[in-house]
Amino acid sequence: MKLVQKLPAILAIACVMMMSSCSKDDVQTPEPQAAVSNSHSGLKTNAGEVVGHPFFPSTTDAIVNFDSYPRYWERSVLQQDNLVAYPTGSSTRTSLWGHWYEDCQWIKPLPPVPSNLTANSMVTVRSFTSIAAETQKRSYVHTTIQNLIPGKAYTATFYVASTITNRILSVNTKNVYAKSAEIKLLQSNSGTVNVNVDLTGKEAVWVKKTVTFTPQTDHAKFSFSGLAQPGNVYSYIHLFVDVNAVKEALQVTPIQL
Repeated sequence: MKLVQKLPAILAIACVMMMSSCSKDDVQTPEPQAAVSNSHSGLKTNAGEVVGHPFFPSTTDAIVNFDSYPRYWERSVLQQDNLVAYPTGSSTRTSLWGHWYEDCQWIKPLPPVPSNLTANSMVTVRSFTSIAAETQKRSYVHTTIQNLIPGKAYTATFYVASTITNRILSVNTKNVYAKSAEIKLLQSNSGTVNVNVDLTGKEAVWVKKTVTFTPQTDHAKFSFSGLAQPGNVYSYIHLFVDVNAVKEALQVTPIQL
């Protein structure tokens, strides 16, 4: 009789214990979240502003063809914008515009780029002269170097080259190696930096060039063209820009004696 009377109490206690056990199993302790790394995170200036890493668009991802360009690159539109007469586009180390026609093959192919042995695309412009005294006619391409900190010095590194084909554009006009490559860094408030890379005697070889500049704004326009030798000739001039081609210039602190 006493056992029967105590049974409801025993069942109640057992039920409470089961509920307590279930509640402990169901409650999940939050795990600490792993830190997420962002490779594109910005840098802080002295004023506390966040800016991205310096960005110089590379020429490694071009869809190679006539009038085709890497991302963030484009043809410069000038007063005489004749795409056929003054073409631009992307080429390979072995052929003009990447075409396999016989007259588009470089007579002497370019070697691998020293900084990127597997790269096989570059932007190409053409320069033309009919007589020595005539102003050279040529095409241009450009891009914009971005995420710069005004007043800080940077270096931009790139490669230029010239190649020739057997193409005959007109009677008495032949393809010759270029005289030089020409680069302009145009900055809104600090004028223009002009760079001339001598290609005399540099037949189908890469010439490395590093330019130091100090922008006054957060960007700089990078323009590329080239010059042919005087005469009834034309030239193809190429530009290769690798990834991470712009860096902050090293500041060397003088040693005090």
